[in-house]
Amino acid sequence: MRGLVFLLLVSRPVPSKNTSFSYINTEVKEALFLQRCSLETQICLLRKEGKISSRVNMGRHFGDLAKVRHVITYSLSPFEQRAFPNYFSKGLPNLWRRFTGSFFTVAPPMVLGYLTYSWGNSVHEQSKKKNPDDFTNDE
Repeated sequence: MRGLVFLLLVSRPVPSKNTSFSYINTEVKEALFLQRCSLETQICLLRKEGKISSRVNMGRHFGDLAKVRHVITYSLSPFEQRAFPNYFSKGLPNLWRRFTGSFFTVAPPMVLGYLTYSWGNSVHEQSKKKNPDDFTNDE
């Protein structure tokens, strides 16, 4: 704390003969008061003045894990953005336009593939069955 008193005295310019020394006296009084206080009282006073944070930061927070240089990020407050802007007026017509634009390119090959698959399964089931005409003359 002695260094604090020295810094307070050195950091101020020397007053001329016409100015008062009242501001030096008040700063010296505050520094001497801090010297006489306990550590807990000093910490409380510094917290009230806003010179130190009231919460203790153990390590770094998740957003401050690494310092990334030359990267600019922009963000918008959740209170300033709208979750579903133009959902019904622009969203549903856009959905219909995109659906009809891709339906006629995707649906015909899929229908053709399904018909081929079902025909192949029916032919396979037929080939597994025995022909009853082959067994008519058996005794």
